[in-house]
Amino acid sequence: VIPVLAAAEILQLPVPDPSLPGPFSLADATDTTARLVDAGFVDVTVEAGPDHIVLSDAADLRAVAGRMLLQNPLTSPPFTRADDATRSAALDALAAALGPNRSGDTLRLDMGTWIVSAHTPD
Repeated sequence: VIPVLAAAEILQLPVPDPSLPGPFSLADATDTTARLVDAGFVDVTVEAGPDHIVLSDAADLRAVAGRMLLQNPLTSPPFTRADDATRSAALDALAAALGPNRSGDTLRLDMGTWIVSAHTPD
């Protein structure tokens, strides 16, 4: 969420709609379970996964920010299309947003993940 929120205004991003396909579309465990059941899966379980990620190569926050903006499907297209000044402003904004989460060369970010298991009927 940090890359999207940090760059939203600069890259003129729309507010993500969790009901549409994208990285936030499976955020609700009940909805995810219902989608899988509706698709014919059985024995659906949704459990909490890791609650943080640690990046050990975070000495250069602008470089980390660049990777994040390019890898995120919501930010990559507008970031890639933007002019140099806009890309630089987005990098600066995200680097600033990441700063409080860095200790030395290590960046720790909280996150929400699911471990989802399901089977096709026998």
